Amino acid sequence: MEPPISNSRAMLADWVYDSDSFRQDLPQHGIVPDIPSRKDQSAPQKIDWRRY
Repeated sequence: MEPPISNSRAMLADWVYDSDSFRQDLPQHGIVPDIPSRKDQSAPQKIDWRRY
């Protein structure tokens, strides 16, 4: 079974890269952020855990 091929680019990173400014810059470059939220984040971000 081959994995599905996607045209989108994703940024897979650890939770230490979870900052609003970092997340806001990625979509401007066509990159989808897949970064888990920090535990102290008031509004956790959605993440594609299968891709991560």
